Amino acid sequence: MALGEERQVVPLRCELQDKYLDFKWLERKPTAPSDAKLPPLKEPLFFSWKFADGERLFVLAEEGKGFVLYVDTDGDNDLTDEQPFRCLWRDWRPYSPIQVRFGPIPIHLRFKDQTFTRHFGVIAIVFRDRGPDFGDFDKYRPRMALYSAECWMGTILWKGELMTVMVTDTDCDGIIGEKDKIWLGYWRKQLPFWLPAIGQIGIKGRFFRYHVEPTGKELVIEPVQVRAASLRFHGEQLQVSVFNENEEWWLEGEGGELKAPIGSFRLGIVNLSRKDAQGRLWTLLAVFPSKQAPKLEIPEEGTTLNLEPLHINLRWDEEDDGLKFSLDITTANGMNVGMLWVDRKRPPEPKLRLTAPDGKVVAELPFHYG
Repeated sequence: MALGEERQVVPLRCELQDKYLDFKWLERKPTAPSDAKLPPLKEPLFFSWKFADGERLFVLAEEGKGFVLYVDTDGDNDLTDEQPFRCLWRDWRPYSPIQVRFGPIPIHLRFKDQTFTRHFGVIAIVFRDRGPDFGDFDKYRPRMALYSAECWMGTILWKGELMTVMVTDTDCDGIIGEKDKIWLGYWRKQLPFWLPAIGQIGIKGRFFRYHVEPTGKELVIEPVQVRAASLRFHGEQLQVSVFNENEEWWLEGEGGELKAPIGSFRLGIVNLSRKDAQGRLWTLLAVFPSKQAPKLEIPEEGTTLNLEPLHINLRWDEEDDGLKFSLDITTANGMNVGMLWVDRKRPPEPKLRLTAPDGKVVAELPFHYG
């Protein structure tokens, strides 16, 4: 699929996956719903989750020295006709939460006169307060997390190159909507990034609206006409997300200029690439909480995005009988630098040198990425 002048439809194929990029905590319930039908259970714990067609019941119970999970996969509130799920994988590392994984679990959904099946995984987690604990699962303090065990894959032509895209059900409701994600660049030798599954993009002065069909079968991209102006920058490439109360855009530009819709926006994400005098490519990713994001006005005559000078902020806190130092970087407009790369690698870790009033070096301590 090319970003062209005509409406484009990209078919997506559904694939199972055993890794997860996002998860949601299931809601703990004191008892099962009064109309629920249950099989014989030992020490059951009740959880629920709201899918696109309503709430479903999850029950974790003891079985011998292990655990068993019952799920209302068909939405009839009857667990007596459900097959139990047993532990697929567990992690007992000392000083870490105990984790037990179940799945993939097929959930049969109904949405707008369509019936389809989605697959999910469940992780039961116990957070331990003290040292190593190799005992039984603590049934009084577990939490249960839900994640999508499938994704939707397709191929687009992004700026003249073929790129694999992956769509994920981020909010775990069983359908694809504006809260879900499209991942781009995830398998390439570049920084991956994601877009909402419904949105608007502008690339090299061409603007498009796109959405993923709710069942995940296709990605639809349509060109739109937009009044635009130049957003100038110092660098080779710029990617930004801008938003206001009415709309949100992902925009890309090259060679010091990006075309942006005219209007009043706030900056959500800035991804800037620039070469230094030695030819090394530096990439800066800056972010900001949406409620405090800096304003960006795009007038008809255009404007310039100024991120420099960068500010290095050194902080320290008392810890036991010593001091703990931390270092962060902010842009000139107050955005937090979340990532800084040189030639697609992290630059060397900075060091802190402490000196006495007479200039004698007391200590030289390396910082660590965290």
